[in-house]
Amino acid sequence: MTGIHKPGAFETTGHGMGVVPIVHPGSPEERHHAVRAVASLSVNAIECAEVLAMLGLDPAEGKAQ
Repeated sequence: MTGIHKPGAFETTGHGMGVVPIVHPGSPEERHHAVRAVASLSVNAIECAEVLAMLGLDPAEGKAQ
C-alpha cells in the first residue's frame, strides 16, 4: 500500500503552508550562527522573526554566551 502514512515514521506539524517535519539539526554553536546570520540579513524585526520561525530557530539562540 503506497501513499499510506505509517504512524511514528516522523513527527510533523501542520503550521504554515504545509506539513513539514519537525527537526532540530545542528549543534548549539551552528544554531547560534544561523540566528545571527538571519538577523544580519533581515530588513526588519518582523522579517527576522518570520524567517527564524520558518527555520525552527529561537531568537534567544543568537544571544551572546
